[in-house]
Amino acid sequence: MHKTAIISSPQRNQAREKYDPKQLETLIDCPPIMGNSENIVRTKQQILYASQASLPIFIYGETGTEKRAVAQAIHKNRCLTFGRFVCVPEQIAGFDEFQFLFSESIKKAENGTLFLAEVDKLSDKNKDYLTYIFSNREIYNQLAKANTQLIISSEHLLTEQKHFLSKTFSSHAPFLELSLDPLRERAQDISQYIDYFMEKFGCGNPAKITPPAKERLCQLSWPQNVYQLQRVMVFLVSSCTYQISEEDIVNLGIPESIKACPDLIDALLTKDLEVYRHIHIGLYKALEYLSRHFLDDVSLHDLSNACYTSPSHLSFLFREHLNRPFKSILVQLRMQHAKELIANCPTIKITDVCLQSGFGDLSHFEKMFKRHFGSTPRKFRESQRQAHAKMIS
Repeated sequence: MHKTAIISSPQRNQAREKYDPKQLETLIDCPPIMGNSENIVRTKQQILYASQASLPIFIYGETGTEKRAVAQAIHKNRCLTFGRFVCVPEQIAGFDEFQFLFSESIKKAENGTLFLAEVDKLSDKNKDYLTYIFSNREIYNQLAKANTQLIISSEHLLTEQKHFLSKTFSSHAPFLELSLDPLRERAQDISQYIDYFMEKFGCGNPAKITPPAKERLCQLSWPQNVYQLQRVMVFLVSSCTYQISEEDIVNLGIPESIKACPDLIDALLTKDLEVYRHIHIGLYKALEYLSRHFLDDVSLHDLSNACYTSPSHLSFLFREHLNRPFKSILVQLRMQHAKELIANCPTIKITDVCLQSGFGDLSHFEKMFKRHFGSTPRKFRESQRQAHAKMIS
């Protein structure tokens, strides 16, 4: 048995019956990486770099983004790869099953890629197991000796303090981090996906899609991103015999993208939430709480306690009514607050801005600031200093 997974023979046999090792070789079909948005162009460049770098790779993005496709692209582009792409899925709840599958996957991934999918969705026991494994230098030596590329996907950045693997990897090995924007933030990519799915699922004779229908699809919020778009296109192609019309799209019931999302951020910053009183009462109470505590160490669990609902249901309410997760809104709030701090006081220290905006890690703060505003906080501060100097002169 592999040193990194110690389980008894009866447990091993039970796990083996449940998970056939041959299934580890199977590549789950997933949409390719498509589009010409800035994020996708950057991601394609990072894939080429990642395929040549011998580093653990972390892929961050919301549920339904192309994380698996990115991992597979890195695997296919590796020069010395002649092994398999082996995925350890997040759905495995049992501790013994997870240990067994992890151990078998390491063996199967020799000269290939070991992909740990959505690790932040694992059970607490399985998270503890991975933390223990990756805290030991032996696993890195083992993967290097086997010429195995390690790729991990998650909904949260590894550099976020609350990520259960953040301290483990930061102290044991350098790593590369890639981030995928949600589909609603790169609407220009949607059209290419529509064409791809029409061709893929049309069985050689796909229905036609009218320009208004296609435009309407590009305006939807897609809270579950590309995987939701794929499911919808399968439904449309299978149920619309000759033509997909705009009415067919409207009947789907998917909310349009909230282009007024900055209004939500402004409302939270000013604590003026009157316009949101019509939404679900639990979500409204959560927004009220968030507007008062977004600079604190606040979590989804804190909000759920404040509005007397479960964290899972509250997470659903955020996606259903606001078309974005709680974490995204929290980060945007803090980013806007940080930007205002610098604009109002261009002499302020960046470390002070970081701490006063609810961030505990400076490198994570700088990365998120650049992602949201296109420049580092220091460059933005310098531009504000120059603007203030011109006003004085």
